[in-house]
Amino acid sequence: MKKQFTVKMKTSQPLGEEYESIVGSDAADIIEDKPRETTVDMPQFSNTTPIPSDAQIELIKEKRMRSRKYGISTAADYLPLVTIDKDDDSRLVREDPDDEDVEHFDDYKSNRINFGDPGKNGANRNNLIQEVNDAENEIDEDHLKFEELQIGKSGISFSQERPAARIDFNSLPEPPTFDMIMNNINNDMKELKEKVNISDSYLSQIVYDIDEAKNNISTFKSSETSLLNEIDTFSDIKEYVLDLLDCLNEKNSEILEIESDSINASIKYANSIREKKRSFVEHELTEVRRRLQGTYNDLYNPVYEEADYITQERKTHNDKTIEYLKEKNIEYQDYSSEEMEEFKEHYQLEKAAYIEKQKAVFEDTHEDYSSLWHVQDKMNEWKRKIPDIYEQSYVSHSLPELFEPFVRLELITWDLYEIELDVANMEWMLTLINYGEPLSENDLDMLLVPKLIERTLFGKIESIATNIWNPESTTKTKKLVQLVQEVEIYKEIESVNEKIQKLYFSIQASIQETIDQFIFIHPDDKSIPEVIDFCNRRFWRAMKLFKNIYLWKNKFDKEHICNLSTVDLLNRKILPYLHELEDEQVLKALPTFIDCLGDNFITTDNLKYFTNLQEYAASLISQNPGNTIVQQFYLLFRV
Repeated sequence: MKKQFTVKMKTSQPLGEEYESIVGSDAADIIEDKPRETTVDMPQFSNTTPIPSDAQIELIKEKRMRSRKYGISTAADYLPLVTIDKDDDSRLVREDPDDEDVEHFDDYKSNRINFGDPGKNGANRNNLIQEVNDAENEIDEDHLKFEELQIGKSGISFSQERPAARIDFNSLPEPPTFDMIMNNINNDMKELKEKVNISDSYLSQIVYDIDEAKNNISTFKSSETSLLNEIDTFSDIKEYVLDLLDCLNEKNSEILEIESDSINASIKYANSIREKKRSFVEHELTEVRRRLQGTYNDLYNPVYEEADYITQERKTHNDKTIEYLKEKNIEYQDYSSEEMEEFKEHYQLEKAAYIEKQKAVFEDTHEDYSSLWHVQDKMNEWKRKIPDIYEQSYVSHSLPELFEPFVRLELITWDLYEIELDVANMEWMLTLINYGEPLSENDLDMLLVPKLIERTLFGKIESIATNIWNPESTTKTKKLVQLVQEVEIYKEIESVNEKIQKLYFSIQASIQETIDQFIFIHPDDKSIPEVIDFCNRRFWRAMKLFKNIYLWKNKFDKEHICNLSTVDLLNRKILPYLHELEDEQVLKALPTFIDCLGDNFITTDNLKYFTNLQEYAASLISQNPGNTIVQQFYLLFRV
């Protein structure tokens, strides 16, 4: 909306039609001689008219400056500031303070502003028009933008038409040719074709996926029965496994407790026998030393009286025992039969007690969960029916831990002291040796038996080697060698091989401990029969220990065997006493060396361990060149 205001203005004289044609009808009306009313459209403000902005004031000033420069001016544009002489009675016409909207300029006498007569010279008129146009075109574009911005900020709607931009036809692009248009059309067609091809490929994939989904749906519908059967199978498996785990979690602690009782009973029995044997030998040694010191008739020493009693009792027993064992071809052991029988009876009672506990473990359990055969049959059935699920569920990884309690329960009846165990014919071995048809070359079920041996047997065998086995006993040593040989067939498995090497270390430590504690003396006085008898028995006991060590020569490294048998036992005990024996006793001892060191055991690498024995063989061959046994003994060192 715009509001109209009337402005009354006075002019001194008319300027004519010619000037009106130049500056416009509105300007001509303003400067007419007679006053006239002019209606001006002004912007309508809200309630009060705001103070003009700096841009508006600057714009008005520029318009006034152009009017003054080109002679286009009116009394309404500015106040006349012509200098008036003092002598003149004229004065400037003051502005009427009562009329704020109209400016009045009165002439004073003949002094008027001379605006010139632009109509007299047509050239001046044309020049004036050209200059006005040029001045309009020189308005800075940035300045106009700044003006519009400031006007917009003031809230006044100020419309002003900008001068039309001049078109430079020389800078216009050339019109496209027909070839250019066709080329653009062809390019657009190519792009559209590519998009169509991509859309077709997407469509083909979607159609394929739809067909595949339809096929899957039909397949699922056709296999619904088999899937339901599998679901039933899985439900049965889940129910059975959960019940089995609950059962084994309850029974496993009980099995481990009984197993611990059986091992402790065997160790206690073996320690009792070992300590008793050692006490007999120590008492004999005390007697020998007493006789060598000539204090045998000292009846007031209670130690000697006890030694006399033991010696007499021992002599009577040994005579009867040796005669009986020779008839039965049984290895002779140095101990009192009465005391050993007491130890054995106590051990048998403890053994019977834990065997009764072993039988009662699964008395309250259904055979599906208490029998190793039933459990493995369930697992084997699932492996046949759902081999993929069986393999993906890592059942093969869990079977050793699942079957372990059953194997431990059966091994409780194994008499560790007797070291008699036929692993190949045990019930659990016969049950699991052919478990499950292998699904592939890497089927872990093929390692089921080695894993169970590793988890159950090695612990017991190591306990035997460390706490029960006596290296001086040939019978026990042969049984232990046979037992190790049965589990050694799985040494290609890395974890089993590590267990075997650890077991070898325990066996070597037991042998070394036995050698260190072995009682042996070299008497200076050979006239006392009892002393000679004791020393001879200890010598043959040492020869027996030497022979037992070489029962391991196919298991241990030659370096370890030589180090165990020669450093202390051969060079410090056996060989010095061998020089003091009669020829008959020496010839009885030589077959032991031939058996142990035969089959090219001695080589250039280990000959250094047998240097003293080689010198002894050389002395024997020089004294008995025609003896066959001596010749065989001498040939052992020709490497």
